Amino acid sequence: MAQENKTANLGWWTFGFALLGAFTAMRPLSDIDAHWHLAMGRAYLEHGLWLEADPISYLDRVREVDMGAWGGQVLFAWLHSLFGLTGVIGSVASVAALCHALVLRVTYQRCQHLAAAVLSTAIFAAASIHRWRGRPDVFSILFFILMMALLWGKKSKRSWLSYSLLTLIWINMHPGAIIMPAFALIAAHGSRERRFLTMAMGSCLALLFTPRGPIALAKLVYHTVTTGDLVPEWRPLWQLPGSQFQLEWMLLVVVLAVFVLQKPWRTSRSLSLLSLFMALRSFRLSYMFFVPTTPDGRFFASRRLDQSRFVLALILVLVLPLRNRWQAWQKSRDLGASPWTGIYEPAYPVHAADFIDSLGLKGRLFHPVAWGGYLGGRLAPRNQSAHDGRISEWGHKQAQELLDFGSPKARERLRRKLNFEIVVVSPGLLQGFELEAAGGRWRCIFADHLAAVYLDTLGEHWSTNRQLLGF
Repeated sequence: MAQENKTANLGWWTFGFALLGAFTAMRPLSDIDAHWHLAMGRAYLEHGLWLEADPISYLDRVREVDMGAWGGQVLFAWLHSLFGLTGVIGSVASVAALCHALVLRVTYQRCQHLAAAVLSTAIFAAASIHRWRGRPDVFSILFFILMMALLWGKKSKRSWLSYSLLTLIWINMHPGAIIMPAFALIAAHGSRERRFLTMAMGSCLALLFTPRGPIALAKLVYHTVTTGDLVPEWRPLWQLPGSQFQLEWMLLVVVLAVFVLQKPWRTSRSLSLLSLFMALRSFRLSYMFFVPTTPDGRFFASRRLDQSRFVLALILVLVLPLRNRWQAWQKSRDLGASPWTGIYEPAYPVHAADFIDSLGLKGRLFHPVAWGGYLGGRLAPRNQSAHDGRISEWGHKQAQELLDFGSPKARERLRRKLNFEIVVVSPGLLQGFELEAAGGRWRCIFADHLAAVYLDTLGEHWSTNRQLLGF
């Protein structure tokens, strides 16, 4: 009877966390890269996996077209073609629900203690709220959990096969799979079990089976690492604005406290230390915090301590994922949009894109980095973009040049270099001598509260665009 009650309780907790994951992730797309991933997926579906050019940008590429996440991009594009943005958002919510449920099951199998597993899952729920944004890296979260299930699981002669197969699937969904050999090697070092060495070797072999091969994968990793300081989410928490991440700091304190209280020095905690290091090094990898907070069975348990674990888990869920979702709901309500699948504003220049698209204006686009994926995904190939938001692709020097758009001299230098004819920026950014009325070359043809569209009156397509505008 006691075993039946324990199983029933685990089932209800699993259902509850799955519901929490779906509820947290079912929200409008707002990530700057989401639309680029959709555009890449559409290009793969239409032209195959060996593209000759980026489907959005007209920049010279630092490396070949990114093949790292082709599987996830194709899946999202296919869902988008069938169900629109709701299909993409729904798939992300489904992955999030599965991840939350799996974390509870995997951590429970690890420690055989419900209260400890619930706390680790609540930490995962709190640490992963910023990752459910309609990008293929959501599959990396799922596969990371499955990887930990294999590394923590029972000994099996076929462990290497399962590990290699997971690597093969993961590396063709998202390049995050490159960590799999390292985790297997660390597990081998911590346990002195040879099976982990076999798993590491099989994983290394599986990484080779991607459309572009290992060289392109190595280049992807190199450019991501060397320009990571330009991407806020690749920085550690202490390099991000403290006023915006106060609750995340609270979570970090909880994680470190739980880890230390489990007295990791008494037993081998190699995988926990590696996960903790990676999560501390990059805010994007915070979801890994559930690993160092999961005990391995050698920990102090009591009725009072279990009650404290449940209370702490509830607090974490309330102040991070549920609070975050409540704020998103209020923001959507204020905009008159759906809190589940409503789109874009105020994140993207929706009406400016509609205006350009409806008239069929010609010419290359320039705009803030955050709008690149959206505008390019909406308007390419007729209007390709200067950049699409993935600044780590271009190298530090070129990325910094594109970000430095604040002064008129920088804008004119970029115009001569890139030959763009349509500028979509915040209203009032172009002013003074740059405007046609003051003897300059730019003419404002559209403006709302979010964005203004300017045309180059001396550009190659001005005569055509002038006719389209009826001037």
